[in-house]
Amino acid sequence: MALNEELAAFAEEFGAAASTGDGERLTNLYADDAIFMTHGLPVAAGRAELHAMFSDDPAPGSMSIEPGELVLDSGDIVVDVGSYVTANHDGTNVRPGKYVAVYRRQSDGSLKLAVHVPVRVA
Repeated sequence: MALNEELAAFAEEFGAAASTGDGERLTNLYADDAIFMTHGLPVAAGRAELHAMFSDDPAPGSMSIEPGELVLDSGDIVVDVGSYVTANHDGTNVRPGKYVAVYRRQSDGSLKLAVHVPVRVA
């Protein structure tokens, strides 16, 4: 599978998990030692902190993610700068954002988030 297709599939999985508020499913998309940083929240480091954060966070409604510019593709490390949109389930309260994502290739060949920095722009 080409990297762009792999990132698109990852984005679809992440958006589906976030849209349902499935903390376990979201946590599984991150590496064991991942770091999540965003405005207004403490830094979450490691799967236990990520799981606690995601389990306490209600589903935003819907989330769509658009992988963007590949900044780096070393094979084992991939850096993507993309965008996302969240909205209530009825399509109101649309909020766009951008993100920087550093993925690390796992021993099974899959990509997992190692560093994730989403930023709401509006």
